[in-house]
Amino acid sequence: MKIYYFVVIPTVCLLFFLPPCVAQPQNGSAASEGRRISTGEFIRSPFGFALTIENFEKRYGNTLKRQRYFTRNENNSAQTDTILKYYKGKTKVFFFKLGHAKYDGALIGAVIRTPAIELNNGIKTGMTKQEFFGKFSDWQYEESDTLILDLPYTSYTYNFVFKRNKLKLIKISPVMRRSSGETTE
Repeated sequence: MKIYYFVVIPTVCLLFFLPPCVAQPQNGSAASEGRRISTGEFIRSPFGFALTIENFEKRYGNTLKRQRYFTRNENNSAQTDTILKYYKGKTKVFFFKLGHAKYDGALIGAVIRTPAIELNNGIKTGMTKQEFFGKFSDWQYEESDTLILDLPYTSYTYNFVFKRNKLKLIKISPVMRRSSGETTE
């Protein structure tokens, strides 16, 4: 009878109290399990959160190292602007911040080679091409090893490079466009 109390009661208690203690995923992106997003939704929020320096540091500050470069503002020589480089190995993410304290900067570009940097809807290096296309609702499977996401009137071009059916590199680069929507070279 004593064994019953020492074994059954703690087991029943664990069954009732353990599920609320299970950690929820802390991914700042869209619900990455089973949900598909459009390419437009991805472009509006490539990282799955408002892309500010503060939010990027909260999310990846413990994962990436930071380096600062200071430069004089071209229009106001008394003002100093900052280029922030976040890096780990061959992964690099760059932001530009004006000297104004209120302005939180803008993404200059990124080369992502580590799965530690996860984009919207769980898109990250190391995933297969099938998994990658399974994340999008309107992007059909392509055989190409380099996939380019560049919609008219967007600020960035997204290059996804696959090698042996695995995503090896994500490159985000700014696009300069004319008012007609054509890219400049």
